[in-house]
Amino acid sequence: MVNVDNKSISMHEYVLENFPKKNDYSFIDKKDLEELIDALIEFEERYIESIEPDADGEYEYDDEAAFSFIVNLLNERSQKYAMYHNAIVEDYMEVSEQYMSETGNIDWV
Repeated sequence: MVNVDNKSISMHEYVLENFPKKNDYSFIDKKDLEELIDALIEFEERYIESIEPDADGEYEYDDEAAFSFIVNLLNERSQKYAMYHNAIVEDYMEVSEQYMSETGNIDWV
């Protein structure tokens, strides 16, 4: 949870509130947007779980690999907004990073 304007919100709530500010996604109805955000969060979690440690035993989040992983899963999930999947994932990843930064969950090395 992150404290935004004196209220704690989950990643889902944070993304739902901030994602539409990145681009005009008014063509996505509210129910679809909420389901899309749930899928994006799930797919990013799957990517994180798939990361293998390097030779030093460190786990590294690779933005490009994560982007491809999430876009591929999104394409498998539905073709409804396929034309926008790249932009959707890019905007989601920026908002996700903002959330993680605000909660102190990113280790910048």
